[in-house]
Amino acid sequence: MKTKEAEELHYVHRVVVAQKVGGDLQPLLAAEPILPKDSEEKGDTTAGHEGELTAAKRLVDKVLGLYGPRFVDVLTTDALYMNHPFVSYLHDRNKHLIARVKDERTTLYQEILALAKLTTPICGEDRNGQLRYEIYDVPYLHQSMGWQIPLRGFLIIERTRHVKQRQITWHENRFLCATTLPRWQADANVVRQIVHAKWGIENNGFLDLKQNWYLTHNYHHHPIATFAVLLIQFLVYNLFYAYVFLQMKTYRFYDLTIQE
Repeated sequence: MKTKEAEELHYVHRVVVAQKVGGDLQPLLAAEPILPKDSEEKGDTTAGHEGELTAAKRLVDKVLGLYGPRFVDVLTTDALYMNHPFVSYLHDRNKHLIARVKDERTTLYQEILALAKLTTPICGEDRNGQLRYEIYDVPYLHQSMGWQIPLRGFLIIERTRHVKQRQITWHENRFLCATTLPRWQADANVVRQIVHAKWGIENNGFLDLKQNWYLTHNYHHHPIATFAVLLIQFLVYNLFYAYVFLQMKTYRFYDLTIQE
């Protein structure tokens, strides 16, 4: 990186992480490094790394190998993963995907918006009435997309109640998502809740690891050593929270914060 004084060398190590979301205990399950490109084997002279999806496929196989093929049924991911190749990869392993749909330029995004206009919304409340939602559940989305794997799309509109100086306002948030789960396995509101649970990876996972577990500090630049230290940090993280939530009586009796 170029600075005013000189060029500085920065090391970046990238990984894909699997974590259980939902509930108090959300252990980190496994990680897989995103590897540099092999210029000799692939004939690619450009610098860079392999794609995140390539590493994610290895990670899924690693999780199924470590914990068994029936350990997980549903994965929730970033919008990057909602594409036909990755969905087909999971379908071959009898796994389902729930992910946001963000790219407005894609056919998938446009199809969900268009077909949602022909759908009657499912309305309800959450958080003791502090949140109201409308869900437009679009079935058989795969037919208009030309996919062989069943796919459902969703337009979700949420309005959250805010009170400031005795004035009540409703803040609206709308987003799109899709899933391969059929209705008999997960209704529209369950899908909405799982999409929200995905944020546990950002908040309870990466943010917590950076702020409280020194994830931002790199102890060694050798890739194997870096990955080994990362797994040790994951192990300590899991053991700490397992003890707090499952065993620690003072946490339950005295309403302590995690920091305390």
